[in-house]
Amino acid sequence: MIDWKFQERFKYFTNSEKNKIVDWNLTFKTKHPSKLTSDITNNTDSYKRSFAMKLFCEELPSITKRHLHRPDLYENAECILCDKAEEDNLHIFTCKRGGDKDPIKDLIIKFKIILREKILKNKPQTKELLIQNGLNTVTCLNYYGEADYESTKHSPYFTFFEIIKGYIPDILTNKITEILIEWEKENGITIRAKKKKNIKIKFANRSQHNQDGMFIMGEKSDEEKEYLKEKQKIKKKDRLFYR
Repeated sequence: MIDWKFQERFKYFTNSEKNKIVDWNLTFKTKHPSKLTSDITNNTDSYKRSFAMKLFCEELPSITKRHLHRPDLYENAECILCDKAEEDNLHIFTCKRGGDKDPIKDLIIKFKIILREKILKNKPQTKELLIQNGLNTVTCLNYYGEADYESTKHSPYFTFFEIIKGYIPDILTNKITEILIEWEKENGITIRAKKKKNIKIKFANRSQHNQDGMFIMGEKSDEEKEYLKEKQKIKKKDRLFYR
């Protein structure tokens, strides 16, 4: 972590005020969608992890990177879709592709939709208006007109560009928490109620007890049940013998 902070590419961020308002635990969790120690390999999971880390570390194979490493093959770093700017990590998301529409506006809308879906998945009965109003109060999720990443890179204000790169601000996690707490209040869910342990109920159709008080699982044949009864009787005798 210390080595990561002192890399030249991150100094502008770690030395700024933005560094203080980042939820670092959640930020790094989003880079690893699954446990690194998992024995199961998954191509989709691997691609997501790789893309997230390369975007975060500014190592996506953009034209700028290719021009830097192979100037003999790539004469310049201009974007081949718009021919107006260098294709760096962020230009991939901000490129208008020859049009006039700023794609950041659509990205913010899509990001809000994803957050709304995540909240509703966790708390299905949450009011849409509560979610909408809550997310609209997060400054970095509001669209204030076209802006260039380089012009906001060294500013003290957290922008949507940082979210694209993978930084998660405290204000966003706090706001989502507030929305969920508000939902719990409206539904009469208290902290005390959440701390109560769930009582496990055994259904009669899934299990049964015989006359001797021995527990026999349901969905078994008569022969299996008789075998288990005899086995449990032997165990019971053994326990009584060794007392």
